[in-house]
Amino acid sequence: MSTVNAECVDVYKKVRAGVDSDSGQIGQGRCLVDPSDDSLLILGQCLGEEWYRSRLVDYSGAWQDQERAVVAHALSRIWEVEVAPSNVRFTEGATEGVSLVLEFLAANGFSVALPLPSYYIFEQSRAVNGMPVALYYNENGNTFPIPDETPDPIALVSVTPNGVSGRMFQEPDIDPGYSVFDTAFQIGHRAHDLPLMTLGEKLRNTDLERCVVTFTASKDLSLPGLRPGVVVSWDDRLIESIDQSRFARSYCLNPHGSLVSTSYVLAVGNYSRDGGEEDAFADVGWVAAHVGAGAGHAISSLSESMIAHFGTLMNGLASGWDVIEHSWIADECDLTKIEPYAGYSTHVPVGRTIGYENLVAACNSVGRNFRLKLNPTLMFGGNEAAWNGLYPHGAGVRVNISESPACLERALRTVKAGLDSISRGGKRCA
Repeated sequence: MSTVNAECVDVYKKVRAGVDSDSGQIGQGRCLVDPSDDSLLILGQCLGEEWYRSRLVDYSGAWQDQERAVVAHALSRIWEVEVAPSNVRFTEGATEGVSLVLEFLAANGFSVALPLPSYYIFEQSRAVNGMPVALYYNENGNTFPIPDETPDPIALVSVTPNGVSGRMFQEPDIDPGYSVFDTAFQIGHRAHDLPLMTLGEKLRNTDLERCVVTFTASKDLSLPGLRPGVVVSWDDRLIESIDQSRFARSYCLNPHGSLVSTSYVLAVGNYSRDGGEEDAFADVGWVAAHVGAGAGHAISSLSESMIAHFGTLMNGLASGWDVIEHSWIADECDLTKIEPYAGYSTHVPVGRTIGYENLVAACNSVGRNFRLKLNPTLMFGGNEAAWNGLYPHGAGVRVNISESPACLERALRTVKAGLDSISRGGKRCA
């Protein structure tokens, strides 16, 4: 295993150098809409229940198999493909799930095709496992470098929607040897088909034994600390690799993790359905038949509270996007080209005045001199050559629209003042 960092990790260190840790931030990697009070209350009550104690006094138990069975049944209905309980594993967030998957693929000789932008975990995990990047691709499916310059076999990472821009990406025109589907967001600032639901069409047109799905509930629920993650694989070799990893790491020991993930899958299924009550993915009786009365009641109640929270989240994101529409950003770029499909994250270009070559230093300067942490393009995968090739003049920063409107307005004014000062030669980049 390599100790060399991915370039984006080194960029992060440079951007934060000398910036006060308590400075503000405009591109956080978590949802800032408050979590559901009802969900928190239910989770708190679980700690005092007799059925829950077994999760606290042992490393594993029957509940994991039981909840895998519920998730498998629900996903089979959502995707219209067969998912067995043995295909499902719970992990400490999708981050650990992605790490386990790329570790397996690297050991089997795969290179990787990554979207730009992408989360650290994809770049850092492939880097520490010595997994080469075959190509990067943008939201139109354009690649850098061109596919005939890349080695086989290639594992294609497809993130729906993109975790940094919130956009839906067209996959590149390649024939991957393996497909990794990841989805972090379901809810956006407008009503739309949920990505986890629409993923079924891709799966029905994919060799299931050569693909894997990873997803998390933490972002839609504003509960990143719980680290609820799910991996679904029809490849027995990958499942065996994940299970073997328990001897080197103890994945998913969070007693809330599988409970939250199971409730979340049911919430997504029920939130999207068009039918009547008889079409519900799970009522209390149905869930209880699989996991027992106590856990069944908790899961069903959590699922209902999550569905209610989805509406609150959509409203919060809509307020944030309204701020974007009435800010300087609307004057400087075409909003239809940065509007997220789902999630709290958008990517705002500032390349007219600050190019890729100066972006890291400029963002560091704003952080040091204006006490506002910025997260520039180059922090989200790839390198300067790849970004220039796929997004000419697209240097930009991430903006989190789940921030309260007043705080978001204030932060955007600071960003504008800081970048304008640098472009005029005011506060100098170090």
